[in-house]
Amino acid sequence: EYCPKTVHSLLDNAIRRKEPLAERDILNIFTSAAAALTHLHSHGLAHRDVKIENLLFSSESNGQRVKLCDLGSCSSDHRSLRNSTEIGYAQEDIEKHTTLAYRSPEQVDLYSKKTIGPPVDIWALGVLLYKLCWWRTPFEDKAGVVQPMAILNGTYTAPPSLPIPGTNGQQTFPPYSPGILTLLRAC
Repeated sequence: EYCPKTVHSLLDNAIRRKEPLAERDILNIFTSAAAALTHLHSHGLAHRDVKIENLLFSSESNGQRVKLCDLGSCSSDHRSLRNSTEIGYAQEDIEKHTTLAYRSPEQVDLYSKKTIGPPVDIWALGVLLYKLCWWRTPFEDKAGVVQPMAILNGTYTAPPSLPIPGTNGQQTFPPYSPGILTLLRAC
């Protein structure tokens, strides 16, 4: 199916206009992505590269349904890494097929030997939710550089009134509902 609109372009347009996305639009994108992941996970697959760039608006339903693309990163191999050879192969694969800003702690620290499976997608779904709300990923520093130690520690803040970039502090993001923050923490 040809999907002419992307979630990435929707967010880029919002950033250009300095108009945060409405909570209902954020939740539509989030629930569509979660439904796609539910389908993959029910078949034993982890996507492993859930990110805003991999979400497309379907041409059906007036573009209100979101589809997950780029299945080249999917894997059904969900086992713990046992030795340095397996860690080396996994590291090469993760660097090739995933995006640092959306990686889970077990993808950042392969020496923890934790299983890399469907839960990494839930983590990435939380990062996606954060980006939809506040236009950046949660583990970036002020310069926009992703901090692997912040990912490992799960250190982030969900700002209630973060200034909108480019407005000199004159505008702030809307206060999202407690439900958004609950979803974020759950992921």
